[in-house]
Amino acid sequence: MTLSIREFNGSNIETADVGGIGQILKKARENVGYSIDDLAETTGLTSAEIAQVENETDVDEARLRRIAAALRFDLSHLGPR
Repeated sequence: MTLSIREFNGSNIETADVGGIGQILKKARENVGYSIDDLAETTGLTSAEIAQVENETDVDEARLRRIAAALRFDLSHLGPR
């Protein structure tokens, strides 16, 4: 199944192109011009925690929400989890 993000900062991102949720958030981070360190500072998470989410080695719901909020990314675009 391919999920599609309907709109993110004026552009569409297809999950077929970027992978799972970690890769989607990584692409969203890159689209807004944030480095992992920038996002860490904004969210209060460590760079390692963000890398774990992006690599999908530790996808914690609370971290996902903090990252999504910092990127102004609506997780509901991904559908049910």
